[in-house]
Amino acid sequence: MLHSALPGLADRVREAREYALSRGLLKYGAQGQVVHLPFTLTPWQAPERFVQQVHSLAGSFNRLYARVSHDHDFLRQTLEPAARTDEFVSRMLACLPEDPPGRPELFLTRNDFMPLQTPEGPSPRQVEINMIAASLGPASQKVNDLQRFLYREEDLGKRILPTRPGDEQIRVLVQAWRLFGDPQARILFVLPPGEKGVFDQLTLASALVLEHGVPMLRCTMEELGREGEIRAGDLWFRGRRVAMGYFRGGYAPAHYEGEASWNARRLLEASTAISVPSIPAQLANMKMVQGRLTSAEILRRYLPDSEAEAVAATFVAMAPPSEEVTWNGQRAPARELALAFPEDWVLKPQREGGGNNLYGQDMVHRLEAMRPAEDPAFILMEYIRPAAFHSVRLVENEPVEGLCLTEFGTFGAFLMEPGGLERPLVDEDLGYLLRTKDHQSREGLVIGGYAALDVLALEESTRCPGPGEGNPSAR
Repeated sequence: MLHSALPGLADRVREAREYALSRGLLKYGAQGQVVHLPFTLTPWQAPERFVQQVHSLAGSFNRLYARVSHDHDFLRQTLEPAARTDEFVSRMLACLPEDPPGRPELFLTRNDFMPLQTPEGPSPRQVEINMIAASLGPASQKVNDLQRFLYREEDLGKRILPTRPGDEQIRVLVQAWRLFGDPQARILFVLPPGEKGVFDQLTLASALVLEHGVPMLRCTMEELGREGEIRAGDLWFRGRRVAMGYFRGGYAPAHYEGEASWNARRLLEASTAISVPSIPAQLANMKMVQGRLTSAEILRRYLPDSEAEAVAATFVAMAPPSEEVTWNGQRAPARELALAFPEDWVLKPQREGGGNNLYGQDMVHRLEAMRPAEDPAFILMEYIRPAAFHSVRLVENEPVEGLCLTEFGTFGAFLMEPGGLERPLVDEDLGYLLRTKDHQSREGLVIGGYAALDVLALEESTRCPGPGEGNPSAR
């Protein structure tokens, strides 16, 4: 343990652990016990230029995915080949409404980037955008408070960039609920079976009820599918009208335990309740769509040239295995490049959230066994290699020091009235989240224990916003 790397380590560990427990920075462990979420004791440091660049992209990505979600022909054309061999994609497409109800729409997202090191400093490269798995806003806020408290007597504490994504998500949820127009209608938190992220979710749910007077209910997808019904276009659940279905599950096939789970998705899509996310929004987030958007021609369908150029600068090489892609000056089918350079590529199915990807020899074996008909159900993506740095993480009460990598996520919100795609009520950056992991780990799941929540401190040569200035967000 390198005590010289972090003076007073033992005292910081004790204070940090007690702070985390006092603020509900918690999760369920492998044996069902309650433990603190993994988090860092040392903030990641970056220049202000990097932070401003990432935050300046928020509005463009918000509008891009909102517009793509409204292009149902493009979604069907892009995803129907994958649906032929991927049952999950097929069933999602089957839920795409032919005649969508006129209702407000809300996107709550988290856009994840890796900070690729360039001669000019770190530069963001997009990993994925999350529509349902846009979690840990309240937890990220609590870790930010924790580190600013730990370093309250030091210059480092003044350079930590404040962020309040949990508060901002609550504000937008309340605004969308009010737009529905019925103060008795509930926000429904729709959860997957065996959910371990309940503490983070309860922070949102309790604030809605206690601070804003918003009635809410929690249920599983199976419960909603069995007990929900549509009356005169409205969704009702257990005798209560539903203003919004806020999905915290539904991005993985395992979340659909039976036909009732799929019925829950169909009920929300056919009703006046705001679905967060809607089926079109979730389809817009499939990996095949992400790959298509790397085409300059397609990207410019949805964004003006200046925005398209800035967004495209964050993309890395992506393509279905059989399609040609340009990478490191070579142009060849993505499968050939991945088999020749297996450590430089990752194979991804049409899924959101972590734990689905294949790397190295696992990827090679899957590619070699893949039938041609399966090809459209997968994307090969260039493996992004950010610079490693020294970090100290606290994992189940024990400090772990070593070389780490981080992933920078920005929370976004886009809220529109019916027909208001080009006149949104909200088009905002809500703050950030960092997930830091061991430099040899390829997974970024915090709840799963692979990564630790982190915060960002501006490098000493750059300025941190003062009290009340908030994030350099694009609002």
